[in-house]
Amino acid sequence: MVDESTRKTLSSIPLLKTKAGPRDKELWVNRLKEEYQALIKYVENNKAADNDWFRLESDKTGTRWFGKCWYVHNLLKYEFDLEFDIPVTYPTTAPELALPGLDGKTAKMYRGGKICLTDHFKPLWARNVPKFGIAHAMALGLGPWLAVEIPDLIEKGCMCVTRGPLPRFKLIGNIHFPKIKVTPGTYVSLPTEPMSTVCPPCVCPSCIKSSDIGGYPTY
Repeated sequence: MVDESTRKTLSSIPLLKTKAGPRDKELWVNRLKEEYQALIKYVENNKAADNDWFRLESDKTGTRWFGKCWYVHNLLKYEFDLEFDIPVTYPTTAPELALPGLDGKTAKMYRGGKICLTDHFKPLWARNVPKFGIAHAMALGLGPWLAVEIPDLIEKGCMCVTRGPLPRFKLIGNIHFPKIKVTPGTYVSLPTEPMSTVCPPCVCPSCIKSSDIGGYPTY
């Protein structure tokens, strides 16, 4: 079942018309144009709602996609590499979105970092072929997955996914600040030292190994 917020998001994403996959040559070019139009509109809507959360680009054939996605938790922004291939049977078959940097970190993921989508996603996708495209997969698939899994990993103390810098997962730092009302003649001083964005050593069981250096875990 789709909640009201998701329903509103989906209603603002253009529906696609061309039923074509990578093997359909000229029709595939038309499909790609529709994909890009839907993605551009979705990103514009997200920016307007102050909810910008991913960037995507493709290779020349439009079959290999890659980029970044991020999630904000407790005023911290967590960024991930994102990648996926367009299936040969697309759009009948939805793309398998992957976050390689989180491979093996959660049960809601297949080998290679491919996210495990909900039981509601595939039937919903099947009922909307060829109307749904990559933008819809992001809104219905990856967005809800991040909202559930990333806070869970963080709250469990699995610092192996938040220590920085890592090649596929970076802790960026605070990105939002509370609005401060200042009366005339009052000045607010800002901290002179930059905020540290380095997390403490990981203490989750899967990362702790024997070490000869002062008892700290090694990686």
